[in-house]
Order: sequence, then structure tokens, then C-alpha cells
Amino acid sequence: MKNAYYIIIMILLLSCANDAKSNDAYLMDTEKIDAFEYTKYNTLTDYESIASLKLEEYFDLLKLEKEHPSFKDDILLQINEYSNDSLLNYDISKIKSIQNIRQVGNTEQFSDSIKKIQLRFNLIMENKVIQDSIIAVINSKSILLDGKKTTSNKITLSRKH
Repeated sequence: MKNAYYIIIMILLLSCANDAKSNDAYLMDTEKIDAFEYTKYNTLTDYESIASLKLEEYFDLLKLEKEHPSFKDDILLQINEYSNDSLLNYDISKIKSIQNIRQVGNTEQFSDSIKKIQLRFNLIMENKVIQDSIIAVINSKSILLDGKKTTSNKITLSRKH
């Protein structure tokens, strides 16, 4: 009978050890995915893609401000990081989405660190589609991150051409 208890305890310990190994493998896979996502979004050098993402984020913040007025002050602080202008001169509650964001013309380079692109996009409303455009000013700067040189891009959206 004593031998049976030892056998059961050994089986339990071995099965727990196998679960621990599979959990470690899962955690390692998750870390690889997180590292991939970080690398994917921090190595973008296509300014059209970066500016398009910022415009979509700006639009999402405007929608969030209308849907949750109790967070208005916090959201306005975030909106002001994107632009000091009122970029969309439309009732945001009537706009369903922003689509077909694309660069118009070439990237204008003012210095080594400042570039300007014009983005054209469609505002989708219930019964119509409005085409509009804005300017994205990209300020690039080289920074050291964990001992590696990388580029930081700050995007400011503007109506002024």
C-alpha cells in the first residue's frame, strides 16, 4: 500500500513538471510575439503609414470624446498632442469612419529632421462620403534606446498648407 502512495505521488510530481515546462514554452512564445510587435511598429520608416496611424488615432480620440463626455478633459489633452488645430470641420457624431487614407504628392523635406506630407482621406457618413485632406509634419530625431540608435518620429497634424 505504501508503494502505491509513492507511485501516485511520483506521477503527480512528473505531471506537474511537464505542465511547468509547457507554461515556460508558452511564456517564451508570448515574449517573442511581444518583441515582434514592438519591432514591427518601431521600425516603420514609411511616413505615409506612420501619419495614417496618427490620423486614425486622432479620429478615434474625437469619437471617444463625443461618446464619453465624462473623460473630456483627459481626452482633450491627448488630442492636443496630435494637433492644436480643429482638423475635422464636421459633426464627429455623424462620421462613421475614416477610410482610404493616402499620401498626395511627394514628401517635402525641410531639413534633415523635418518632413511634410499631405494626406487625403474619406470621411464615411450615413448617406454620403466626404473627401478631405490634412498636412502631417514629421519631426524625426535619433535617440539611444537600450544602447541602440533608433529614430523617434513625432507627428503633428495640421490644416495649414
